[in-house]
Amino acid sequence: MAGAVDCPPPGAAIIDIEGEPVRETTVFFRDDDVGAWTDPLRFHVDLMIEYNVPCHYLVVPAYLDDTCARALRDLKQRAPALVHFNQHGFTHEQQVGGEIVYSEFAGGRAYADQRADIEKGRDQLSERLGEAFEGDVFPPPCHKYDEATL
Repeated sequence: MAGAVDCPPPGAAIIDIEGEPVRETTVFFRDDDVGAWTDPLRFHVDLMIEYNVPCHYLVVPAYLDDTCARALRDLKQRAPALVHFNQHGFTHEQQVGGEIVYSEFAGGRAYADQRADIEKGRDQLSERLGEAFEGDVFPPPCHKYDEATL
């Protein structure tokens, strides 16, 4: 087939054009803003599972509906090594100067306010997703955070 690339067997050294070994690259797949069990989300999940690709699904607690929560719990039982559900903010938004922005944890929000939202979100996801929820990863919305978030 034109353009096909032969991949070396697992464990084989890969050498670049200058004769140097190429370091292994780790790719991290994530799907943001999960909350409703939509056709596009279902398609993405099915595709990743079909190709045996692990993915972290970042769930916004305020977006999560009952249908999606049930589907995520079922997915974790069906493909535990391929699906990972992590918290992605609490509401995914805040008001700054009267305007809604989606960088929930940037912009100088007080530590206590940020912590309270993170804890409320974590509690909601733990309750609704049970053991399917993995609370050890917290990517803040829009990749924005400040010292208080850390």
